[in-house]
Amino acid sequence: MSHTKSSVEARSLAPVQRRLSAIVPVEPRGRHELVRLAAGLAPALPGLIGELIARQAEEMNIAPARVERVVVSVPDRGVIALVDDALVALACRGFLEIIGVRLNRAELRVAERIENDGNLAFFVISIARGHCLGVIGVPHVRSLMGAREAQ
Repeated sequence: MSHTKSSVEARSLAPVQRRLSAIVPVEPRGRHELVRLAAGLAPALPGLIGELIARQAEEMNIAPARVERVVVSVPDRGVIALVDDALVALACRGFLEIIGVRLNRAELRVAERIENDGNLAFFVISIARGHCLGVIGVPHVRSLMGAREAQ
């Protein structure tokens, strides 16, 4: 029996949640725009989290934003890139603290709800404005790695 690449990838994450656990826009742009930006940044975020975000956007039929240039990228932690002529970050809280981005109380509460469910909170940030555009919940990278190693 032959397997296509996508069926093998799907099976490699099968034992755990393979979908985003939350998509919470902060701005009126909405879920579509939040996923579009995250999907554009996802390939520049090496690791399982970037793969999951890109796959979810594809399943939702959302074309990723065009990334003009990646400024910095740390696997499974964060990426900053020039997207649609603006610097945008997709990052976890720790990465944002390192680069000096402060989240407000409401954004932190959303992240806490995501984390209390055993997932990781990733934020989409407009760097120029220092403003959170939304929060995305992804399965914890350890569970994704464990599922991949089990195959």
